[in-house]
Amino acid sequence: MAYWGGPDLVESGIVASFTRPGANVTGVHMLNTALDPKRLELLVQSVPTAKRVAVLIHDARLFEPQLAEIRKVAPTIGVQLHFSDVRDGDDGYDSAFRSIAQAGAEALLVPSSPKFTSARKLISELAAKRRIPAIYE
Repeated sequence: MAYWGGPDLVESGIVASFTRPGANVTGVHMLNTALDPKRLELLVQSVPTAKRVAVLIHDARLFEPQLAEIRKVAPTIGVQLHFSDVRDGDDGYDSAFRSIAQAGAEALLVPSSPKFTSARKLISELAAKRRIPAIYE
């Protein structure tokens, strides 16, 4: 099946469960809505002093299912979130990292995204330059 940008496949009723879908459905489910909140938890365990965590985004509409789950987890582990939007253009990542620094973020979550995967070298270099602990897909 094509990329499913809506609610979870089980929640939406497309399949009965991941172990027993109950229909002839072919495809891959990336579990981003489950894995990104787990990454946030791991990041805070690794950097327990982090109380403000930045989250990179590039299109809030596309990220909404992931962001909703990340927002649910944040208060339970005692962190505030700062969303930093990567705009298209030469300055997009530099601008996003300036926003992260200005917000006083103490750690960075880079959610699952093909755009972030393709820019992984640049993102990791900027995080290292700013000396901000980060977790990636």
